[in-house]
Amino acid sequence: LTTAMTETDLPEEDFGAVLTLWRNNAVLRGNEAETNREGRTGLEIEKLAQLLGICVKWTNLTLGEVPKRLREILIMIIREAIANAVKHAEAETVMIDISIAEKELSMSISNDGRKPEGDIKAGGGLSNIRRIVEMQRGSLEVTVRKQFVLSVKIPI
Repeated sequence: LTTAMTETDLPEEDFGAVLTLWRNNAVLRGNEAETNREGRTGLEIEKLAQLLGICVKWTNLTLGEVPKRLREILIMIIREAIANAVKHAEAETVMIDISIAEKELSMSISNDGRKPEGDIKAGGGLSNIRRIVEMQRGSLEVTVRKQFVLSVKIPI
């Protein structure tokens, strides 16, 4: 670490932030590589959150209660949301609320991190989520009031 710091012009605090991003990315990629796609119920989400040092709180339905064909889609969305919460908001807790009513699955994801300042620009993670949702003929809404909230609706 000290050798790497002496070979860069980055201030120490910026260098630390870069190392944190690299660590988080390595954790995300490692978790992705070892995840078994059969019978997914959300345990890999819990494992990812634990590795990133973040708590996940579920309300209403869990992934195990979601129709199997939508489970993988929700896992991809939640993984992106957790990564964004850690990276952009420095969140400690991500709250996930899933419900099903009248042939529609609704999911709301929020976190306790810093609220975004200014307009939210759809970058890599949010663009990926939007693409996943639109492929399912669903809708995505992002709101920021007391906290950042990502709302997804997907027809069943």
